[in-house]
Amino acid sequence: MQKIEGQEFRMALDKGNTHFHGLHLHDCAFDNCGLSMVKYPQRMSRVQNVRLSNCRVVNSEIKPCLFEDVVVEDLSTNPILLVWASFFRRVTLKGKIGKINLNLTPEAFCTDADRLRQFETARAAFYAETGHPRLVGLDSGRACPGSPAFEDRA
Repeated sequence: MQKIEGQEFRMALDKGNTHFHGLHLHDCAFDNCGLSMVKYPQRMSRVQNVRLSNCRVVNSEIKPCLFEDVVVEDLSTNPILLVWASFFRRVTLKGKIGKINLNLTPEAFCTDADRLRQFETARAAFYAETGHPRLVGLDSGRACPGSPAFEDRA
């Protein structure tokens, strides 16, 4: 796994059809960046076997993207990380995670019935292999210490 440490990415835009794999990004910053900036599911980028630790995201967004075997640990977001119409398989969130908004549609206020149908079809095919969308792990006990909703009930 290639390790990238302490790098700052500014205004980096991935225009789709990219395969990011075998990476560990540690203590990196993403400022005004965009991942998988696509409008159709056929062009979605893929993030596979990637670890993100102690990173910061500022004014960035993720358009439709496929995530598989990904670990995110201690992610700071400002003000919020918007994620649009992405698919998830074996994704783990650990530690303190900032605000993330997961959206089903490919962009805000999308009303194009054909595009929405394409994403619905692609989503159904993707999850037919895996089952329903889910996060592998959500380390909520450490993310929200002291919160009664996350007490260890063992």
